Amino acid sequence: MKFNNEQINGWVNHRVYPTFGMMITHFVVGAIIPIAYAMNDSDRAGLALFVLSLGVSLFTIFNVVGLFVDFKALSADMDDDLKSTRFGGEFEKAGQPIQVVLFASFMAVVPVSHWILIHGGADRLPRHRRSDPCRGS
Repeated sequence: MKFNNEQINGWVNHRVYPTFGMMITHFVVGAIIPIAYAMNDSDRAGLALFVLSLGVSLFTIFNVVGLFVDFKALSADMDDDLKSTRFGGEFEKAGQPIQVVLFASFMAVVPVSHWILIHGGADRLPRHRRSDPCRGS
């Protein structure tokens, strides 16, 4: 079965919008984790926050890699009229291995930076200290 323009556009919208939402969530969580780490007095919180960061990053990477794989598979099923259009020509280029590698490395920056923050430079960063009423501070 060959897909026409209307069928492919509907499918792309069905896959792209949730993936875009996951990417936004990825970077929001990526911004919240250093704030949570700086406000926490526990030394064990760093590992838990890193695991959270790693989980969200891996979920985002797998989601986007799946999207690229689906684009590649769907481009093989386009009808000839759609392949001859500019959109069809560009759609066939989607999902190249270099795109997958670049995007995965871009997404991996967030957990790597969190690892460096927690284990590499945490002793040099100012941390929020709550006042302790028992000690008078």
